[in-house]
Amino acid sequence: MRTLTLILPLAIALTVTPAATQDDPLAGHEFRELVLADGSDPEAWVPAECEITSSDEHAHEGTAIHMHIPVDFHAGEIKYPIGWPRMYLPFAEEARDWSGFDFLSLWIYADTSRDKLPSTPVGFAISCPDRNSQWTRTLNEVKKGEWAHIIVPLSACPDLTNCTSIKFHISESNYQDGDIVDFYVDEVKLLAYAEPTILELTPLTGLMYADATSLRVQVRVAGLADDDVAEVTCALKRDGKTLAEESLAVTRGAQSLLMALGSSQLAPGECTLEATIEGGQTTTQTIRIVASPWE
Repeated sequence: MRTLTLILPLAIALTVTPAATQDDPLAGHEFRELVLADGSDPEAWVPAECEITSSDEHAHEGTAIHMHIPVDFHAGEIKYPIGWPRMYLPFAEEARDWSGFDFLSLWIYADTSRDKLPSTPVGFAISCPDRNSQWTRTLNEVKKGEWAHIIVPLSACPDLTNCTSIKFHISESNYQDGDIVDFYVDEVKLLAYAEPTILELTPLTGLMYADATSLRVQVRVAGLADDDVAEVTCALKRDGKTLAEESLAVTRGAQSLLMALGSSQLAPGECTLEATIEGGQTTTQTIRIVASPWE
């Protein structure tokens, strides 16, 4: 069995320019990337009840990995003839630490002898490190004759320091005997924000009394190495006027920050909490201020 050897420090920069959307968290940001797989090395993949080749017939860029599955209810494993055709890509030990990355991104194209794919066409898994510790998802967005962009937030994985393999699989029970199914997988990449970026900003109270002297917020930050520190400026604003402002240090990951508001009483009403990190990215949330019961 071959394993794929990857040296993580060789990540390079990737610029994504469209405006960010909820469906595409990659848009509008610059990333460091590390290519895990394309169609150049089909022998690195391990097949079961399927055939694996390279293909330029359907490739998002260059060549793709082609997973060809003839659905057969009478073949496969003896105890489970209606089984789980699959392919997986194992990683060498030195390539299993993904803790410095934020997303796994890949493209997948489907073709089939059927009129359309079933509602659960193909599954995807990241093993960390084995079948008892893995992240799995059904790729329901995969459609016949279309490319689907799959984006996996790596924060969902159980152990980012030990990602041993990725796997694609189908359940033949979702298909009909004799169906032909082809999946083309391309541009499997790890991505990390290239600049300090606030991923989440959450006031730990959505309702604040007017006589409060501090506000605790939770932020989740990417784009920093484990030992790096960046500055975030938190400001409470209303109608374009800054009511309170403080600069605080942040590190990578989720953390709680305490923002001082000063001694002056705030008037009831809605305010905007604005957090700006080094480099200029700004995230906002709304906070409602109410009259204090102790006035």
